[in-house]
Amino acid sequence: MLIVVPVALAYVYYGNQLNANVLVTVSTIGGLSWTFYMLQAVMCLQLLFAIVFLLNPICLELEERLNVPTGVVAA
Repeated sequence: MLIVVPVALAYVYYGNQLNANVLVTVSTIGGLSWTFYMLQAVMCLQLLFAIVFLLNPICLELEERLNVPTGVVAA
């Protein structure tokens, strides 16, 4: 739902000028190249954080099956 609404709003605003890549359309028609780079940076950060969140349960399960000790070991 959250992905469909911005694309629908972009189509309503730009009409038939909308390309398959909405970011390219916004940067070329609006003349705002900084928005294209800013949105790509935000999407890159979102992807990096999503990888961390998605891999965490897998790593926890793997550590449990391999009997990796948890907690801090006192010296």
